[in-house]
Parts: sequence; structure tokens; C-alpha cells
Amino acid sequence: MFAIDGGGGRNDPCLSLKGPGVEMTLENIEIRNCGDSTTNSVNGGAISVTDGAVMNVDGAWIHDNTAQYGAGIYVDDSEVFLKGSRVSDNEAEQTTSDSSSSTKKRQRGQKKQ
Repeated sequence: MFAIDGGGGRNDPCLSLKGPGVEMTLENIEIRNCGDSTTNSVNGGAISVTDGAVMNVDGAWIHDNTAQYGAGIYVDDSEVFLKGSRVSDNEAEQTTSDSSSSTKKRQRGQKKQ
């Protein structure tokens, strides 16, 4: 299995896919230690898929990533298809709309078929 280790403290997701007609397939990959909820890593720690892009994930393990939103996988107006993959132990800090309080949420994923 190929691994991407972000090393922590990244301001951007380890992988970003953006735009209509853009499609990517990830197979047999581990993505870990990407993003940082205390810096500017807002949308996506490990992976960000936005603006009509399509991502297929097969046989992946996405874990121990952080971001403000979508620490494992952030999806906005796009599609992500998971097969035989696990997204677990990622942490996102979500802030209320008035920014007066925040709540950290640790996501525990299960293997998807």
C-alpha cells in the first residue's frame, strides 16, 4: 500500500480535486497526518473534493487527519465513492456561525464496502 504522510501542520489538504469534469481514482493508498485544525486548514485535512469533481476511492485507509471541516474527506458540490476503504480517527473542529464557540469532533469510521 502506498502512503502519503502529511507530517501534520499543513495549511492545505494533502490531496485536492476541484472543478467540473475533473475525476480521480485512488487505489490501495493510506493518507495520514494531513491538515491542522489550528491553522488555515479549513476544508479538508486529507482530501478536499469540490466544485463538481468526482473521486473514486478503492482500498484506502484515511486516518489521523485534522481540519476545521471534513478532516478525513471534505466534499462540497461533488461526489466521492468509497469501496473497500476505511476513514477513521480524523478530527474536525467545527465553529458555530457566530464564531463564539467551537466543538471538536473526533470521527470514528468503519470499513465501507
